[in-house]
Amino acid sequence: TLDQIIGTFSFGDSEKLDEEIIFSLISQLPTLHCLQKLYVNHVPFIKGNLKEYLRCLKKPLETLCISNCDLSQSDLDYLPYCLNICELKHLHLTDIYLCDLLLEPLGFLLQRVGGTLKILELESCCIVDFQLSALLPALSQCSHLRKITFYDNNVSLPFLKQLLHHTALLSQLIYEFYPAPLECYDDSGVILTHRLESFCPELLDILRAKRQLHSVSFQTTQCSKCGGCYIYDQETQCCDFVKLLLD
Repeated sequence: TLDQIIGTFSFGDSEKLDEEIIFSLISQLPTLHCLQKLYVNHVPFIKGNLKEYLRCLKKPLETLCISNCDLSQSDLDYLPYCLNICELKHLHLTDIYLCDLLLEPLGFLLQRVGGTLKILELESCCIVDFQLSALLPALSQCSHLRKITFYDNNVSLPFLKQLLHHTALLSQLIYEFYPAPLECYDDSGVILTHRLESFCPELLDILRAKRQLHSVSFQTTQCSKCGGCYIYDQETQCCDFVKLLLD
């Protein structure tokens, strides 16, 4: 993985050195003829350079995971045109600040990989309603999806219902992880668990009206002080406090 590769380098704030590392990494990718999974974690200089990584691959990827990175609009714009990710089975974007970007290109990518994609994870990306709405038409066409994750994004209750009406059409889904809606927090960001517990039965009914449920949960954002969050589980029908590791 790229994060493992850059672990063998020592670099500071030098812009020139960053460029040298970029070219070094890119030069190695074409030699990996059997590469099927690409993990990019906490690579500070990938912003604006994602195209350079992907277009030099020798065969289409099955897995693309990017986490703890900054991406530019040009990075997203390139994705639906990249032949090397047109057969993705697993797309994972986590801890990427996307709220200032247009996600229509990501929707076009989902259209392209709708026949192969099995796992879609868009977690902790600060995505808001209007951005996710650009993905909905393509999302409902990803008929082979078995797992979806939308934890820790900023969606309202009306939009969450809209999202569920689309995912309810995905008959092969087994694992579903949704964010608690914004209405579950007060003006100070304090979690109101009683609201989440009152909303979730109706949300689950949207899914049950179309198909059998397996594992579905709704999770609040992580507390910056204690690292905990609340998760509503369909089995317990209540909110459980879970302690997570702080970054």
